[in-house]
This record gives sequence, structure tokens and C-alpha cells, in this order.
Amino acid sequence: MEEIIEGDECGESEIEQQNLRIFSRLVALWLFKLPNLRSIYRWTLPFTSLTKIVMSGCPKLRKLPLNSSSATNTLEIIQGNSRWWEGLEWEDDNLKHNFTRYFVCKD
Repeated sequence: MEEIIEGDECGESEIEQQNLRIFSRLVALWLFKLPNLRSIYRWTLPFTSLTKIVMSGCPKLRKLPLNSSSATNTLEIIQGNSRWWEGLEWEDDNLKHNFTRYFVCKD
């Protein structure tokens, strides 16, 4: 698996937008042993209830579908290994800085 949610480059349709609302209720995101995973989703997802992100064995995943308003009031922890964390790509350094406080290294 290379992508969890497939989307086109122009954005998503209205039907897809409605289906993506289910992510607003997601509390924990655990992804394990997905060595070919490159993307969760191309665009930002509405993680308004997310408290935990745990990644292990996803070395090709380089971007999380987060922005400055993602899980801002709920997120407690992002867990993964240091190599994965340092390899993540962010929209800007400020965004990385905002989420670094939640990162817990599990090498």
C-alpha cells in the first residue's frame, strides 16, 4: 500500500469531502509495518478529535496530513523513531516546531 486515501491533484469532490468528515471523530491513528506507504492523504485532514499518532515501520511516509489547525486542542503524542521524524516534510518550519512538542522517540 502506497497511499491510504487516494485523491486527485485538483482536490476532492463534494462526495469525498463528506466522507472525509469521519476523520473528525478519529481519536488515534496507528500505522504499523507499511514499508511502502508514502502518503496518508495528499491534503490536510480534519483531525479535530485526534489525541495520538503512532508510526512504526513506515520509512517512506514523509508527510502527515496536518496543518496549523489540526488537532490543536486534542493532540497529546506523536510516537515514532527519530529517523522517521527527522525525514518528515512540513509546509514550513513553524509547523514542524508546533508539532515537535508532541513527538516521543521510540527507537
